[in-house]
Amino acid sequence: MLFLNVPSQQLFDLKKARSSLKWLKPNIEELQKLGKMEMEAMSAHDLDSADDLSKEIDSILSRIYRKGIQLRNNDLTLIDFPALINGLPAYLCWKYGEEDIQFWHYLEDGFAGRRPITGQEEILSPL
Repeated sequence: MLFLNVPSQQLFDLKKARSSLKWLKPNIEELQKLGKMEMEAMSAHDLDSADDLSKEIDSILSRIYRKGIQLRNNDLTLIDFPALINGLPAYLCWKYGEEDIQFWHYLEDGFAGRRPITGQEEILSPL
């Protein structure tokens, strides 16, 4: 069976990932803004505000993770969408600031192994 090696998680095809990107971009921007505000509050020793901001950040992160989207670094600029590409577990890969999802990589390849989406890939989602 084709999906035996796929982790039990939500998978994205290119259309679904691109559609999710429209929702994700403003949430990433909000997270970055709240993160800066949290750091400023901590620097000013305003722990109550920092705690409130931390709760807002956690709420947004939780919504992102529930959708199956994976944030890969602390500055929230590398995002992976789990996928099945050419019959193997992989990620559609987006970097904050890029206009669209234009790259993918197999699980073990990471960001350094990003490959451009050529249209020749078989990108499937069992959902």
